[in-house]
Amino acid sequence: MTISPSVRHSLPLAARFFALTKRRGEHLLWAGCRHPSGCGRFWLGASEGRWTSPRRASWAIAHGRLGRGQRVWRRLDVCDEPECVAPGHLTLLSPTAQRPPRARQVRPPLAPADFGHRERQDRFIVSTEIGAS
Repeated sequence: MTISPSVRHSLPLAARFFALTKRRGEHLLWAGCRHPSGCGRFWLGASEGRWTSPRRASWAIAHGRLGRGQRVWRRLDVCDEPECVAPGHLTLLSPTAQRPPRARQVRPPLAPADFGHRERQDRFIVSTEIGAS
């Protein structure tokens, strides 16, 4: 169901938020506004007068207002959808806590020849021989 922007802005905060999401299985994907950097953003309304991240808004709707500096992260052990804002897939960290580690990508090791060591070594030998004569 699509809601026109004029009607959407008159809705309560939670209704406006969920009107900008799409359900995909157990995930709740953000389909609303994006910052030019690509990150999602949600307008809190004229009373607040500011934007916030969709994850932060989702957490606040489900669990109450966040403290200053607290961060909301996607739980990587539960969810692999970068755009997911489902409250059950999010976790709250204090300002001093470390961000949860990302899944490490396993890359094959590079062979020494890929670094060009041999080529540089040959050039070095040639240049020292020229300088020695």
